[in-house]
Amino acid sequence: MTDLTRRFARRLRALIHRDTLNRDVADEMRAHIDMEASELARTQGLPPDEARRRAAVAFGGVDRYTEAHQDARGVRWFEDIVQDVRYAARALRRSPGFTITATLVLALGIGASTAIFSAVDAVLVSHLPYPADDRLVRIFEQNSPTNRFGLSVVDYQAIAALQRSFTAVGAVQRREAAISVGDNVRRGVVAAGDPGFFSALGIRAAHGRLVGAGDGNAGDFVAVVSDAFAKREFAGDGSAALGKTITIDGVAYAVIGVLAPGVEDLAGLRSEVWSSLTLKTPQRRGPFGLGDCR
Repeated sequence: MTDLTRRFARRLRALIHRDTLNRDVADEMRAHIDMEASELARTQGLPPDEARRRAAVAFGGVDRYTEAHQDARGVRWFEDIVQDVRYAARALRRSPGFTITATLVLALGIGASTAIFSAVDAVLVSHLPYPADDRLVRIFEQNSPTNRFGLSVVDYQAIAALQRSFTAVGAVQRREAAISVGDNVRRGVVAAGDPGFFSALGIRAAHGRLVGAGDGNAGDFVAVVSDAFAKREFAGDGSAALGKTITIDGVAYAVIGVLAPGVEDLAGLRSEVWSSLTLKTPQRRGPFGLGDCR
């Protein structure tokens, strides 16, 4: 048995038998006081009550020896906690109104703390579900400390053409659109990403492939869909969607890939349809609104 194990076993026994140990200590201290009182009565002829009082004064107080014994056992902290809990319970029973108010305040505080921790954990602590997530950077335009917005097409194209430090640079746009599969038409969110966007994230398709170089440049529009979308619209295990056609705002897109099950968003954007993004060089600095993912 190791020294740590012996200490733990000794403290556990002290907790289990603490009442017995406390009684033994009290009995021993009373015996010392009684012997001292008897000695004072015999040698100085004091009355029994006075002899006992002087013996107790000479002994120095029972409480400090009791506390010293509890410290030596290493469990005084636990006994203090038990006493504090008992005192708090009695105080709360005497004031039910205060108890209800305190409970509500604690519940609100714990709930708020939990919500804040969940947000901090998701944003700052937990890893993103992408390879080399610590190397991903999102770039924004900003013209004041409080005004931040997406990149313009010109700025993004300049970054993509002139940068020399990154393995991939990509852009993504999100919009509401009419999505139709056969006769089923509904409005939904469509995100359009260029090849660099998917490459920067480092993800793979569960079926087929992702948007690559040349997709969409010759009017050959393609799209990647979520696993849930593929199974809902085309049935099967998701691979049945490959090669099928979906229409987005009246334009036909061929489905070339299906994302892995459970992948509901990419780079913080939630969408069931990810189409190819083709950017033409504009004649002015705008429009803005691109998300740059590197």
